[in-house]
Amino acid sequence: MGLKYRADIDGLRAIAVLGVLLYHLDPRLVPGGYVGVDVFFVISGFLISRIIYGEMEAGSFSIARFYVRRARRILPALLSVVLATSVVAMLVLYPSERVQYAQSAIASILFSANFYFYATLNYFSPAADEIPLLHLWSLGIEEQFYILFPLLALLLTRIGRKLFTGLLAVLFLASLLTCAWALAVNPSGAFYLLPFRAFELLTGALIALVPVAWTPARRLAGFLSWVGLAAIVTAMYGFDKGTHFPGFAALLPCAGAAMLIMAHGHGHGQVGRLLSSRGMVWVGKRSYSLYLVHWPVIVFAHRFWPDSVSMAWVPVLAAVSLLLAHLNFELVEQKLRNAKPSWRNGKVLATSALSMLVVVSAGMVVVKEKGFPGSQDAHVAQVLASLDYDPSVDYRSRTCFLDPDQSPDQADVSGCIPGKGQRRAMLWGDSHAIHFLKGFQPAFAAKGYEIGALTASACPPLVGVEIGERPHCKAFNDFALQRLVDEKPDVVILSALWYADPAWMSALDKSIAALRAADIRVVVLGISPMFKQRVPLVVADKMRAGADPRYSSTDLDPNWISGPEAMMKAHFKGRTDATFISVMDRACVQGRCPLLDEHDHPLYYDIAHLTPEGSVQYAALLVPVILD
Repeated sequence: MGLKYRADIDGLRAIAVLGVLLYHLDPRLVPGGYVGVDVFFVISGFLISRIIYGEMEAGSFSIARFYVRRARRILPALLSVVLATSVVAMLVLYPSERVQYAQSAIASILFSANFYFYATLNYFSPAADEIPLLHLWSLGIEEQFYILFPLLALLLTRIGRKLFTGLLAVLFLASLLTCAWALAVNPSGAFYLLPFRAFELLTGALIALVPVAWTPARRLAGFLSWVGLAAIVTAMYGFDKGTHFPGFAALLPCAGAAMLIMAHGHGHGQVGRLLSSRGMVWVGKRSYSLYLVHWPVIVFAHRFWPDSVSMAWVPVLAAVSLLLAHLNFELVEQKLRNAKPSWRNGKVLATSALSMLVVVSAGMVVVKEKGFPGSQDAHVAQVLASLDYDPSVDYRSRTCFLDPDQSPDQADVSGCIPGKGQRRAMLWGDSHAIHFLKGFQPAFAAKGYEIGALTASACPPLVGVEIGERPHCKAFNDFALQRLVDEKPDVVILSALWYADPAWMSALDKSIAALRAADIRVVVLGISPMFKQRVPLVVADKMRAGADPRYSSTDLDPNWISGPEAMMKAHFKGRTDATFISVMDRACVQGRCPLLDEHDHPLYYDIAHLTPEGSVQYAALLVPVILD
């Protein structure tokens, strides 16, 4: 079961990595480009499994030698990127960010980044484009698979090909079904953890069992090529952030990759020629280095130049990523691949082990020293302290604000609704509703009202709408609407991170109509300010640069704000069934939005959510209008 070089597989790698790169540069380019990772999993499962099977049938397989080869292939390029990224991170990040970075670097070097990000990331974590090593979660899954799979493969020669194939098929099915289940109850686990992603690598392991001598007929190869390519392209352009993924949806790109591999590089077909073309092979050979370098490039570009999120920067960042990937490939991957065997197996591993030790040790020092806070001004430190604000108490998490894994029947909301016999108001929406509660409570009390909240993470108050990343959202909104109709508060305030989507406006009208039918007054708050970076970082940067830190217009993110704001103003113009309040108009004067209160406390702790001080300031602006 030998393994010959196949140019078409390098071409398939190119499709996968370019999909990921373009998606990360701007999701509008390739809305489902993230499936490139799943294509990589299939390719990896095929290539590594075929090597293992071949050596086992030849009687030459050694687990120790396998791990040595794997380390030699993965570690040098990974370490070069992590070390370079760490130097930049220590120079440009603030102390609390350094701590988080150091923890992620340790986890990444130890191939457990997926565990780390699963355990630490949530809706209120830093945005993905502020985490330089986030992309290494996939490397964690892959390497964990290859710790276990060689042990499983030892059964091949003992139980025979048929039984072994059946065993892999059972494991494939179990992983797929549990992934679909986890997607409904724990989406983050379904994304980050090996048991739920193993079926993708097992797809490659299964097709690797096809005898190497088998070559499809030209018509069959052409059919497999075209269908496989169509499946991947369909996933890349048909999926988006709202797709229930991975789960059963991941079968489409995985099956597409499997078909292209099984087409056996049919060079006479158009697809085969495309995949084997010089340009595709050039990118494919550098795909590992390109995957490693592209995300830190994007993250630090956004940090240095917030406007780099615009489409105009796409070719610049793509070119920089390709250049660095080429250098890493030539100076690290190729140099070591062409070195003498004794040097490769000995000195490379020793150097890699020493580099791993350096990263882990340095990371532990950074964590222990809390990112070396003595390196910053006290005033800046006060501002940056808002980054560590934990909203769970003020939001009354898991009761009045449901987490992504909660269905409404798992929460006791009795304390979230004011008792009858008094004037009552209710907030209904997502985190962009609950972040008002802290300030609204005293402001409403001063007007003789009690206010409560029924909210859920990333779940706008839209009746009948499914939210891909929040499987319990529809059930929560059905529940919340029924409770509101039953309780009949004097006013219900709808607030969310709104999208400029006509379907959302239609669903919002249904929510309003149901409340009005129960004779409940309805107020809709428009989208709140959204910024390109976390506001404490924006303020700290302004302070260090000697600029005015109190207001900003250039740091606002128009991609989030302008569309929903314009659509909602037009949608509610002249309406009498609901009162629409433009939060942007109330908070910001001529597009300049406040960043600090009078005591220099940041109004936001991330790119959009209010600190307690921010909630109080917004309450002063909004409550008088709501109760007018």
